[in-house]
Amino acid sequence: MSAPETAKMILFAYTIPNYEKTAEFYKEALGIEFPADPFAVDRLDIVKGQLSGGDAQVELLQMAEWRGVEPGYDSGHIGFAVQDIEAMKAHLESLGYAPSEILIPFEGVKICYFRGPNNEKMELVQADG
Repeated sequence: MSAPETAKMILFAYTIPNYEKTAEFYKEALGIEFPADPFAVDRLDIVKGQLSGGDAQVELLQMAEWRGVEPGYDSGHIGFAVQDIEAMKAHLESLGYAPSEILIPFEGVKICYFRGPNNEKMELVQADG
């Protein structure tokens, strides 16, 4: 099932336990694709890593050694700008994710939060106008 739109985000890099599973999540849930060939850097203990394309980028890093870093949530949340938050919320629910209710913190802005495949906290933001 395709995402109803492609979410727009800022660059964010974080460590993950499974590159393929995480890259598939971004493609399936948010319409963001990673290049086919991930990079590897032995001296940094990166087994697989890749940057998404577009105006902003996500960098996924699957590490050979964790170096004491916990994956996902400890890196903060990832914000995504969307044009139709209701459609994206419904799409995420159809994939089995549990986004929060849509909140309106101030006029013209709607937000909701959900957890990704690595328990990372994500935010959808729709700013009207």
